[in-house]
Amino acid sequence: MAIAAKAAVIVMQLVQARDGRDPQPASLAFTHTEIELLAMLNVRLQGKTERQTNPHLTHTLAWAAWIIAKLGGWHEYEAKPPGPITFHMAWPTFRAFAAGWEFQKTRRCP
Repeated sequence: MAIAAKAAVIVMQLVQARDGRDPQPASLAFTHTEIELLAMLNVRLQGKTERQTNPHLTHTLAWAAWIIAKLGGWHEYEAKPPGPITFHMAWPTFRAFAAGWEFQKTRRCP
């Protein structure tokens, strides 16, 4: 139950931060390793046009929200901003990426 509560809190933080009005740091919701992963995903998820690039300051919650929303299927050409359902749908994908990223960083070859 605690894990679900933590995920719900992070989803609500992302919803509140999505407009970028309050430049809170991503470190409020994400670890250093997860922020490294978000930076890598940001490069992969951005497009070639200005509209397809993440408009938020790097390493802010709004920046992270844009990336997580893209993982949840939100498209920057949609009229509505991403909502809690989009973030909730993206969360398992992000957690799977984060587990793989953590494994890759800590893996040691004999």
